Amino acid sequence: MKSILPDTMIMDFKKGTKTERSLTHDEINDIKSLLFLPLDQTEKNHKDRSFKNFKPYTVSTGSDLTNISDAIAFTNFHEGIHLGYILALK
Repeated sequence: MKSILPDTMIMDFKKGTKTERSLTHDEINDIKSLLFLPLDQTEKNHKDRSFKNFKPYTVSTGSDLTNISDAIAFTNFHEGIHLGYILALK
């Protein structure tokens, strides 16, 4: 399934990347405008049963995501890690 996020954004923020520069005001606004788009699309895809061919995936913590329910539950943990780093930086 093709991502709804721009390829450049995925490359800039994918696993293993780190902060290399400050973002521009426009880039920050672009990110803000996209915050809910993936959630809305995931909800639509879940209702449409678009995830019936889910490919199992092992995350860096060693957890196996074997279906879309596992993946959705994992996102809460994953976003919590981001929140923890943001709070630590503040």
